[in-house]
This record gives sequence, C-alpha cells and structure tokens, in this order.
Amino acid sequence: MTRRVAACILAVTLLALTPRSTSAQPPYQAGLVVVHGDGSVISRCVGFDEDSISGEELLGRAGFDRRMDITAMGASVCSLDGEGCAAGNACFCQCLSSPCIYWSYWRAQGAPDGSRWVYAPVGAGQSTVVDGSLEGWVWGEGIVGRTADLQPPSLAFGDVCTGDNWVTGGTDIGTGGYDRRVWLWAALIAVVPLSVGGWLVWRRRNV
Repeated sequence: MTRRVAACILAVTLLALTPRSTSAQPPYQAGLVVVHGDGSVISRCVGFDEDSISGEELLGRAGFDRRMDITAMGASVCSLDGEGCAAGNACFCQCLSSPCIYWSYWRAQGAPDGSRWVYAPVGAGQSTVVDGSLEGWVWGEGIVGRTADLQPPSLAFGDVCTGDNWVTGGTDIGTGGYDRRVWLWAALIAVVPLSVGGWLVWRRRNV
C-alpha cells in the first residue's frame, strides 16, 4: 500500500510539472500599449471570451496596477503602473495648471498596420474593444491642438499580439495556455492527504 501511495504522489507531481501540449488560446484578443513619462513602452496582449469588452475592462485584465476615478463623465485613469496621481490626491493632480500632465487614451484605427492612432473621443468605460483592437495609454503633457505629440509609438496589432503571449484576468498565461503555479498548488494539495493516508496505513501495519 505504501508503494501505491508513493506512486500516486509521484504521478501527481509529474502532472503538475509537465507542460500541456496544447495551448488554450482565447477566441478573441486585443492589444494594449502603455507609454510612461520616461518614454518606456509596455505592451500586452489580452485574451477574452466575450464578443466585446470595454477599454476599462481591457486595462484591468491586462494586470496593470491602476487607480481610477469614476464620475458622471465616466472612468478616468489617475495612476497607471506606478505613475500618475496616487490615492489621496486629485485624479488630475498634475493637470491643475500648466503644464497639464495626465494619462491620455488612444485607439488605433484606419490603417492596415494599426499604427494610425486616434485620440479617444469617449472614456474607457464607454469604448468597445473587439477582437483585433489595439489601444494605448500615454503619460504626458496635453497641449491644445497638439494631441499628436502624445500618441503611442507606431505599432501594429501583430507587433503586440504575437503567438501565445497573451494574458487574461491579470494572470500571465504564456506558452501552454496555463499558469504553472496553479498546477503546482494543486499537486501540493493532493500530496498532503495522500501522504497522511500512506502514513496511517503504515502505522496500522507496524503497531
């Protein structure tokens, strides 16, 4: 019996550590580009099962730390990925005078390569994101008549969503379409009762 228990433990452990051969890729994907004030660019591909989601949901599912302010005008991004106006400050704390620095919202439209950025006419809570959409957020100075100076770099949807580099629900999935940590925890949870059971069997036989 002890050998059987040990064999079960080994089998569960191997299952947890062995990658699956297929990728559970979601049916729909959208790209997200975040540009910080120092010019650094972070891009993520977000997978989702719905026919469409909002820009706010896309931002949340990408897994970025963020602070948002919900008003009658919709959702505003105050802080994103550690940059902006943190809790305890006005949402547009760096836009109370000139220069006005804030997180601007962009959507790629109209160009075959997805690089033609358009300043979003509505807030992220009211926008519609579908399969193949590409959106961007930029921390910088907004200048009347010169919004083009703020826009994200020229990127195509294919530059952001390449292969299986997608995330969903804020969890990095990556190659194989699953989070290896989930399987590891499942293995540990299974090992404990099996180990206890094996010990009890051994104890009964040797007492």
